[in-house]
Amino acid sequence: MNIRLCNNERIHLKSGMSPVEYRTHAT
Repeated sequence: MNIRLCNNERIHLKSGMSPVEYRTHAT
């Protein structure tokens, strides 16, 4: 998975991924 995410993608991950994965990518 690409860790470099724009703000919209981070919001999408917050809705679609588990909290642990989201925190990993949100950095």
